[in-house]
Amino acid sequence: MPDDDTPTPARPIPVILNPSARGAKAGARLEEISTLSGHLRILSTNGAGDARHIARELALDGQPIVVAAGGDGTVNEVVNGIVDAGAVHSTILGVLPTGTMNVFAREIGASSTNLAACWRIITRGRVRTIDLWRGNDTSFIQLAGVGTDAEIIRSTSATRKKRFGAAGYVLSGLRVLMRPGQELIAMAPGQPPLRGAAILLGNGRHYGGPFRVFPNASMQDRLLDVVVLRNHRFGSVFGLMRAIRAGVYRGSGTAYFQTESLTVESVCPVPYEVDGELAGAASVVHFERSGTIQVMGV
Repeated sequence: MPDDDTPTPARPIPVILNPSARGAKAGARLEEISTLSGHLRILSTNGAGDARHIARELALDGQPIVVAAGGDGTVNEVVNGIVDAGAVHSTILGVLPTGTMNVFAREIGASSTNLAACWRIITRGRVRTIDLWRGNDTSFIQLAGVGTDAEIIRSTSATRKKRFGAAGYVLSGLRVLMRPGQELIAMAPGQPPLRGAAILLGNGRHYGGPFRVFPNASMQDRLLDVVVLRNHRFGSVFGLMRAIRAGVYRGSGTAYFQTESLTVESVCPVPYEVDGELAGAASVVHFERSGTIQVMGV
């Protein structure tokens, strides 16, 4: 039944739904989403880029809130659509997590197993103003990566994600780690250049689901948390996992620091990702804060 206590806005709340997120499961939740309230409007996407275009048009039309229903990729597209419209201070982002990983939803307290509770956050939660970042030409709000993790994402086909879910990334990771990695150089203000095979960046604490890879991160401190994996080997990944469990990076074969900006260079173009989605490949990737965006959270 619709939530009768939901405050009625001037216009129906638009929900941009990615039916392909999490295979057929997101599409199967269409009816569940439609019963959350009698005052929402579902707009389904048909392919990559659709969510960004729809969000841009909604923001340009003055929608006070736009909801992303999908995974982190859908959220990222909606964020970039709001940015494209120049509406980061007038259009608020809401999230209904129906994707594979839902890392950002976890960060803001939205549960992928209870969409009714997520809808209450959207309609009755509090507006949070969080840092907005950019990796070269693409905005992101949760995380980014250069090198190994982006190569894993590039190697994970849509078919594998639909069939295996999060385990699909693990299967791709095993294959990627068996191939030689490319050396990266991370440069940040006040830091000596650091060489590594994979560089992870966090605006929030979580990466890859429940893992708190960035324990000191805050979405409102104007800083990126950075983890540099020194080597492209299974041992480096295991060292990272041990450091995450212990909450201490010292002696783990990794480096952890915070910075206002970061530039990553390599001899040849390497893939980079933002919010868990492949953003491109480049020999130079520059990350910097581009402002703030408003999000409904707990």
